[in-house]
Amino acid sequence: MTTLLQIVQDVLESIDGDEVNSIGDTLEASSVAGVVKSCFDAILLTKDNREAQLPFTLTAYGVSKPVLMERPDDIISVDWIKYDIREDGDPYPQWRTIEYLNIKEFLEYSQNLPGQLDTTMFGSFIQNINGSNITFYYRKDTEPRFYTTIDDKLILFDAYNSVTESSLQESKTTCFGTYNLEFQKNDGFIIPFDRKTTLQLIEDSKARASIQLRQTQNPAAEKVARRLHVRSQFDNRQVGPANTYENRTGYGRK
Repeated sequence: MTTLLQIVQDVLESIDGDEVNSIGDTLEASSVAGVVKSCFDAILLTKDNREAQLPFTLTAYGVSKPVLMERPDDIISVDWIKYDIREDGDPYPQWRTIEYLNIKEFLEYSQNLPGQLDTTMFGSFIQNINGSNITFYYRKDTEPRFYTTIDDKLILFDAYNSVTESSLQESKTTCFGTYNLEFQKNDGFIIPFDRKTTLQLIEDSKARASIQLRQTQNPAAEKVARRLHVRSQFDNRQVGPANTYENRTGYGRK
């Protein structure tokens, strides 16, 4: 495990900075920590950053709004949602991938339900959206198939099975998305990256610190950083076969 202090010390050595025992010892050390944060944030913004992508569950809203659930606060994006639709007595889960609809499509679907179903087969609730009270209808005779988001926090599903549950259940959700990996500017902050990405962070920080703090180039660091960036484009897995250039189908002109 690599700490922020260790990276700051490594970067300072590469730019002939003063030795420090804490990032607060000198103004230069604090500036280097700021450079590391900028590089850290840049890595997080890269596509398919696996360190920030993990499974999670949704939080049930309750029986008053049985098809409404919440995204955890530390999740910044949701890639997919699955719901366990197993029948009573089945010991094994049966995961259904829930299809996303944008709010317009979902609302149109929802508002058509009363004209299609018997009154015992659907329910409704009112949700305030930007000061307007909107009525949403949902099925209560089947498992969910669709979902949408109201405000990127609340997640609304189209149905739940009232025979088997009183509302959608947290334990029946499995989701995948991106966590907010918050950078902490203190000595002991452990960089939450794998070894290769941590090395990329170090070399990026060295190259950027040389320019910002010394107004000079650091060819060695820049060379390593470029090589790591190129490699990460073709190999972004930790488990399973590498997604290498050689394994890709050739679509170029023959």
